[in-house]
Amino acid sequence: MTALPETGPSPRRRRSRFVRALRIGVALAVLFAGLLLALPALASTRFARHRIEAALTEALGARVQVAELGIGWFSGARFAGLQVDQPAAFAAHPRLLAVQSFDGSVSLPALVRGRLDVRGVIDGLELRVVQDASGALNLEQLGRGGRSRPRRAPSDGGGGDTSLDDVRLDLQLREAMVEIVREPLGVVERMERVHLAVSKPYGSGAVRVRLDADLRGSGTPEQRTGMLSLLADVPVGDERPLEAALRCTALDLARYEPIVASLVEPGALERLAGVLDADVQLQGDPARELRMRGRIALAEPRLAGSLFAGMHIESPAFEVVPELAIAWPTPGAAPQLDLSALRVELGFLRAQGLANDAAGRPGLSFEIDVEKLASFGGPLPARLAGSGLRTSGAVRAPWRDDLAELQLGELLGIVSLDARVELGRLELGGQQLTDVGAEVRLDGGCAELATTRGRLQGGALRLSLRSDDCTALRDARVAVGVGLEGAQVTSGAVAALRYAVPLFAGLDPNGIGAALDARLGLTLELAGPVAPQPEQPLLAWLDRWAGTGDLQLRDGRFQPAPQLAGLLEVVGQQRVLSFDDFGTSFRLREGFVESGLTKLAAAGREIGITGRTGLSGAIDYTLDVRDMLRGHRDGERILRFLGAAPLGAQLTGSLDAPRFAPPDLAELARRALEATLRDQGENLLRDVLRGRAPGRDGPDDGPRDGSDTGQPGGGEPERPQDAIRKAGENLLRGILGGQRRG
Repeated sequence: MTALPETGPSPRRRRSRFVRALRIGVALAVLFAGLLLALPALASTRFARHRIEAALTEALGARVQVAELGIGWFSGARFAGLQVDQPAAFAAHPRLLAVQSFDGSVSLPALVRGRLDVRGVIDGLELRVVQDASGALNLEQLGRGGRSRPRRAPSDGGGGDTSLDDVRLDLQLREAMVEIVREPLGVVERMERVHLAVSKPYGSGAVRVRLDADLRGSGTPEQRTGMLSLLADVPVGDERPLEAALRCTALDLARYEPIVASLVEPGALERLAGVLDADVQLQGDPARELRMRGRIALAEPRLAGSLFAGMHIESPAFEVVPELAIAWPTPGAAPQLDLSALRVELGFLRAQGLANDAAGRPGLSFEIDVEKLASFGGPLPARLAGSGLRTSGAVRAPWRDDLAELQLGELLGIVSLDARVELGRLELGGQQLTDVGAEVRLDGGCAELATTRGRLQGGALRLSLRSDDCTALRDARVAVGVGLEGAQVTSGAVAALRYAVPLFAGLDPNGIGAALDARLGLTLELAGPVAPQPEQPLLAWLDRWAGTGDLQLRDGRFQPAPQLAGLLEVVGQQRVLSFDDFGTSFRLREGFVESGLTKLAAAGREIGITGRTGLSGAIDYTLDVRDMLRGHRDGERILRFLGAAPLGAQLTGSLDAPRFAPPDLAELARRALEATLRDQGENLLRDVLRGRAPGRDGPDDGPRDGSDTGQPGGGEPERPQDAIRKAGENLLRGILGGQRRG
């Protein structure tokens, strides 16, 4: 019987293939392990170090050198002799950064056990921050010469399950030096013996940060040396307490101005000076309660820039006692703020905390020297400097997490204010406002201001403003009341008075050349929207105001504008119009000041005035001058001729360009004389036709007294030719007199 051949490999052959594969795998594993173990050594070679220096030099735009570089799996990373030169624009200065040595490691055994243990020490760091005369910083130049690098995608915060309790940190910066140089002044600050430690033990939820430094300034003997110390336990987990303390002495802010200015917009910080001494502690649970206490003092502060509203603030000293506490009674509840021990003294501002009221609202009492603030420039009018303007009072508001996000109207609805305002002296349009006291109240959106005393040009002043809902801002309405009695006003008041006194039309709004001098009495009640709507024209806004008023000027004089020179001729005066009284009652509505009963009394006569002034400046008035003709023979003749018809002068145009048209008295006198002659001629002719001597009584006509012929009380009869001659003389005198008056 024949045996069948074998179809598969023999057992011996199969074993030889397995052994061969095993040997290859072991060899590859050994090779990989060798490469892995050799990697730190390869990275520590001179070739690798030069490649790292070149890459950093290209990225920073400044030469980077490393004297020694060592990396080990168990020894960690170490380098020595790191130097970074200044950017090209600052090449004249010593190197930007130098590090004597760095030694850091991450524990591999800890990683195997699921923990992270990081250690690092930097010795002998030197950093020089330089600002040139143009304001540029050397740190800003770093990286501008290198290639741009793609941004990393933001991390989602995941990637590991390591608990914070399983993290240990021990990072130290020892014997460091930071130098701040400002051209052309040179060194302005030198921080020496800088020590920084960041530590966190296993099982702790807080990172402890400690910083200590000596402040040497420029090193000159006259400069005071100081120190800076910071100690903080910063919670990095939930429900961890916070504790921090900051101490510093003789910290000269002027030395740090270039650095701070580079961090804000141009022009935001133009000056920063003052010597700071501070000792502040903060502690508590950020989820439940935080308390701050201590003292902050700044000697000779000097602050300027848009950060301070354009003001140049100066004061002998600032002092703040930041004693305050904030608590959250329950999660999600409104916070409770306690400011009762807070104190602020800035020279121009004093503030003291108040105990919370029954509603739990914190408050501050304050005193503000507005006169001093105005002397700093900025948004306050310069005229307030020297005015003695001060305000004091108390303000309260509930503390809310979104307080900084509220709109102005919302803030006005929750803030309560009770304040007093005192003003010594202020010039407004050439008029002196003196000895003013006022009270201001704001509560529940209702705002009110009322003077308690005040004098304007020596007259008693009353002023009131009220808005029942100022939270509506532009839609809010305000009521204004003004009372003034016995003020001796001068030319500077022309601009304010001419809308109600049309006789001031054509005068310079500033009163130049007006020579006004009169005693003023005024009552005014107005109401309207507090501010224009967006893009609403000013006149359209003023059209929505309405009210009434009474104005009286007594024992006054002023020089009318050249366009109103005819007014002087009407009243028979030259250059300056003197008057006994000017009184008017007026109404403001739909953009017009409408005068009702208005009279000007001058030289024992009265002129009635009616019309209106538009807030745009347009004027349309009629002046009734009938009373100016009484007592004058030709004037009486004109009045008899007019009968009940009005005799008016027209004042039109505008407040800046008025037109005055007085009545033509010469023409009126001629027409009145013609009427008189006509009557006399008719009487004469009637007497002749009746066969009687002119002027003698007839049987049918009754007695005549000669009034029509100018004869006093029925004397001798006047011949016709004499009557005609006298009438002609009267006509000639009337015409000549009218021309002189016109």
